[in-house]
Amino acid sequence: MVNIKRKNANFAARAQAGKKTTRPSKTLQKRSATKWLVGTMLFLVVGGTVVELLRLIFLGTL
Repeated sequence: MVNIKRKNANFAARAQAGKKTTRPSKTLQKRSATKWLVGTMLFLVVGGTVVELLRLIFLGTL
C-alpha cells in the first residue's frame, strides 16, 4: 500500500513539473522483440542456404 502511495506522489510531482507521465507502450517493446526474432530467423535461413550452396559448389556437383 505504501508503494502505491509513493508512486502516486511521484506521478503527481511529475505532472506538476510538466514532465512526461506515461510509460512507453508495450507495443513498442513487442515490435523490437519481433524485429529481433525475424532478424535472427532470416540470418539462420540465409546463412544456412549460403553454406549449403558453397558445400555443393566445392564438394559436390550441381
